[in-house]
Amino acid sequence: MRKLRRTLKAKPQALVLAFDLEVYEHNHDIILEIGYAMTSLDNPEDDLQTFHYVIKENLHYTNGDRVPDNRECFMFGTSRCMSLRRAAAKIQNHIDDADFLVAHSAAHDEEFLAHCGVSVSDKRMFDTQVLAMALLPDGPPLYSLKRLLTDLEIPFDEDILHNGGNDAFYTMEVFLALTGL
Repeated sequence: MRKLRRTLKAKPQALVLAFDLEVYEHNHDIILEIGYAMTSLDNPEDDLQTFHYVIKENLHYTNGDRVPDNRECFMFGTSRCMSLRRAAAKIQNHIDDADFLVAHSAAHDEEFLAHCGVSVSDKRMFDTQVLAMALLPDGPPLYSLKRLLTDLEIPFDEDILHNGGNDAFYTMEVFLALTGL
């Protein structure tokens, strides 16, 4: 943790991008939403920007059996409906500008991004689930985003989770709380 904090403090004006993707629960190759939040480490609250893209060609797929379909419930900005290709290009541009990436259960979202041609390979990535397991060893073997928000006493609305933009916003909040920024 000391090494992580030193890394982050060594670049106080670093741009951090937290992302989350929502996929179709019956076929994880079908991306329904891409959400991300960006901020600078030196002024995280004032510099925060959020993005939520609903994938146009996949509008006819809806979740609801295993996870709620909350694509219409983005609470931290305005959702935009666009093609996967255009959404992928937009997040790629922001990833290219970012110094650090953050995700919750990052391997899945990184795989989903790669599936649509987005590369994160040259970026330093922090996984809030892995950080929580290291920093909160008395907790469960795996932390859900909801559990982390609850344990860290971060205010949230449970009814809007499983929305790519909202989850990216909350992932950023968890990351900042875990790292003490």
